[in-house]
Amino acid sequence: MIKRHFVSAVFFFAFSFFLQATNYIVSGLDYSMNGLYKQQSVLLNGKPVYVKTAARYYIAFNGTQWLIGYGDYNFPYQISFVNASTADTPPLTQWTSIYGPSTMPMPVLAIEPPTLTYSRSKFVEHYTNNAGTNDTIQIAYNKVAGDEFSGIDGDNFISAGKVQVLNVPAGMTASIIRRSDSTLLFSIKGNALNHLNADDVNDLTVRFKPEAFVGNDTMHMIGAYQKNMQVDFREVFTVGSTGADYATIKEAEVGVTSYDILELAAETFTESNINISKSLVIIGQGADKTIVQAHEQKNMATGRVFNFYYSPDTTYIKGITVRHGYLTGNGGGNFTNGAGIECNTPLEMYSCQISDNTCHIPSDASGVGAGIRANAVKLFDCLVSNNHLSNVTEFGQVWGGAIFTGSMYLVNTTVCGNYSSDVGGGLYAFNATLINCTVSGNTSNASGGGIHVEGNTTIINSIMSGNTAVNQDAADLGRSTGTLNVSNSIIKKAAMAKSAYGSSSTLSGPVFNGTVTNIITGDPMLEALANNGGPTYTFALSAGSAAIDNSASGSLTPDRDQRGYTAIGQRDVGAFEYGATAPVATSVNSSNPASLVRIYPNPSKGIFKIEGAKDNILVSNVAGGAIGGRMLENELLDLSDLQKGMYLLTVTLNENTTTVIKVVIE
Repeated sequence: MIKRHFVSAVFFFAFSFFLQATNYIVSGLDYSMNGLYKQQSVLLNGKPVYVKTAARYYIAFNGTQWLIGYGDYNFPYQISFVNASTADTPPLTQWTSIYGPSTMPMPVLAIEPPTLTYSRSKFVEHYTNNAGTNDTIQIAYNKVAGDEFSGIDGDNFISAGKVQVLNVPAGMTASIIRRSDSTLLFSIKGNALNHLNADDVNDLTVRFKPEAFVGNDTMHMIGAYQKNMQVDFREVFTVGSTGADYATIKEAEVGVTSYDILELAAETFTESNINISKSLVIIGQGADKTIVQAHEQKNMATGRVFNFYYSPDTTYIKGITVRHGYLTGNGGGNFTNGAGIECNTPLEMYSCQISDNTCHIPSDASGVGAGIRANAVKLFDCLVSNNHLSNVTEFGQVWGGAIFTGSMYLVNTTVCGNYSSDVGGGLYAFNATLINCTVSGNTSNASGGGIHVEGNTTIINSIMSGNTAVNQDAADLGRSTGTLNVSNSIIKKAAMAKSAYGSSSTLSGPVFNGTVTNIITGDPMLEALANNGGPTYTFALSAGSAAIDNSASGSLTPDRDQRGYTAIGQRDVGAFEYGATAPVATSVNSSNPASLVRIYPNPSKGIFKIEGAKDNILVSNVAGGAIGGRMLENELLDLSDLQKGMYLLTVTLNENTTTVIKVVIE
């Protein structure tokens, strides 16, 4: 009999018990000891050991009886339950507490059944509202009886008749590709014919056939299915003072549903404490045109600008300025973190400005990220400036004047004028990647005036110069741990600096301890921050700058700068391109539309950079047979899953002109 269970947003399929199971599920308890215990590749006193991997709980035999406990099973220091059985495998029932008779619950063990696990339950339309999705869902088989997925890696289980997917939106095609004997990758390609909220699918169904499995006993998998999966489309709603669906962002948040798009007018929205509990996309008309502020003046608000919470999905923001958030408090929680943006989900921002946000703590308590505090941050073509983080003692755990995050990925972004009364005047991250960024003019009252990092860091084609810190050896870059990989960058003052965990001493060890290529020692010759074109201010390079024509090229490095200007020849180091070409609107009357699109390298191994096109590309074989729609991610098209050969790309230009271009995968 098939049973379906829902546990922490992950779907499980349980089937009737069969022989050779190796893992156990503990239930019946009311605390963290419940869960899956996996058999280890060791024996203890001649019998298997089982461990709950998310914690240090174990099931083991001590030579006279079976135990359930916490800690190292070789040296158990906390035993909770015992069973006098001496069987070769753990007994399922009749466990007792070591504390004697009790009314507390006793554990019940069950052998783990054959299980299919889905990594997520829904597909969501791409944030550009193109009727397609880039989401993939991993389907994992636990192989508890030695069974496995049939076929070879790369097989499409749908076209092979091994899996049936029902209720796919019209215009889209499902595929389930074998990645290993225990893993499949489920995706939906193409563009839905209709993609408003009313077109959402709530009964997407996956049904397996016996041919999908091989092994000792496959009959238990007949009819295995998952239904009630979803395809969520985004719908656009306008926000503005006149002629819009909603007058304010707060009103829009209440009225729309998860995954919708708020298109903000080219005006200033003065709203503080905008609490958003849904996964939304926020699109402005450009950082110089759409401004969202907590108050008309800096340091006068009584709260932050945005607070994104409770949604597990990425928050996307494009083309706005976020400013004038102001927080004070006694430390901790929502009171001292993220005066501009507090985001408990991954955050991606494009062509935005985050400026003039302040967290000031009227005590010696802690605070982080006056501009942005988020779990993970990705910024593209942004300006992060003049954010201020401090407490009254000007010391303590006050980290990241502008941004505090666990994972940081910055491209073509300028970080300047930010302050922290402890480490990380501009940026603080546990792991960071910076590509073609400029970090200058930031201040720390300890170390890492520009950036302080605790973990692995990659810096490519970036400038870190002109920052200040009390520890001048680490004025531009302060590090405590991790590996630092650098390529073609100007980093003036970097040191293994004061730890953010309270040690005031300089740590020993090399500063550049990873892969290092071309640390540029010359002067970047940055001009004053100014309007040099584009929606955000930048540091222009003066003639003779050591940053000019000194960058490394690669698939990760952009050919355009923060302003959207295109490099002529070799790209410069930093977020500004000297002598670049300004963007020019394309014409629908061009006699050769393909000339308006730049695709390179071509031929390639399957990764193509495409400039001048809209995000969705239709891929066909040379006979014209449609393979499906593919999305551009930061102007990169990934066709590495296709076989070698020639393909046709139907490309839509920025002015809605369509052209077909040939590409070759080597």
